[in-house]
Amino acid sequence: MRDYHSRTGKTPTGWRKPMARTSTMIFPAAFMLIMGTTLIGCSEQNSSGAAPQSTPDAAHDHAHDDHDHDHDHGDSDRQPDTYTGIRGEISRMPDADGPSKEVHIHHEQIRDFKTKDGIVNVDSKGVAGMKSMTMPFPLGEGVTLDGFDTGDKVEFDFVVNWGNDRPAWEITKITKLPADTELDYTNAIEEAIDDLKDAAEDMMDHSDHDHDDHGHDHDGP
Repeated sequence: MRDYHSRTGKTPTGWRKPMARTSTMIFPAAFMLIMGTTLIGCSEQNSSGAAPQSTPDAAHDHAHDDHDHDHDHGDSDRQPDTYTGIRGEISRMPDADGPSKEVHIHHEQIRDFKTKDGIVNVDSKGVAGMKSMTMPFPLGEGVTLDGFDTGDKVEFDFVVNWGNDRPAWEITKITKLPADTELDYTNAIEEAIDDLKDAAEDMMDHSDHDHDDHGHDHDGP
């Protein structure tokens, strides 16, 4: 096509300029679903992550892959949620010279992960907390990855602060696990989902009884 255009100054009929490739930003939208929505056995959520920091200098914009995030300090009216002993495998180290400073970790299910409302999310399949996934984590003050590399199996702690309707989280501690550590990426089904369904049915039954009693009162003398 380039030779034809240089000779004639024309573009061949039917030729179209190739469309530029775009990146699909999966992390922020998916992660916000589970972080920001209260769900008790009524609909499913996807979950992944984007990583604003909660350190004192966290007010600046932070470039993260193909998107930016404004960092915040979280909700001052609520204590940070702390998660300890989370296991996973490093899938990507922070960019040495690039804008991304998060470490990407494929972590196991976090069964006690809470939403911004302070409750443990349970989806319609009975999976509680945050499903196993790969997501980026910024490093808290004093946390380094010296001696770590892609493929290392790790155990880490992280905190989540809430504020301005968005989460802010960071790793506070990370240690390397033995290379032969077996990780479990399955998402456990909570038996408690049946109890939640039974409780919901009981509430509906009580509501029906109250309605019947109210109607009966009108039939009295």
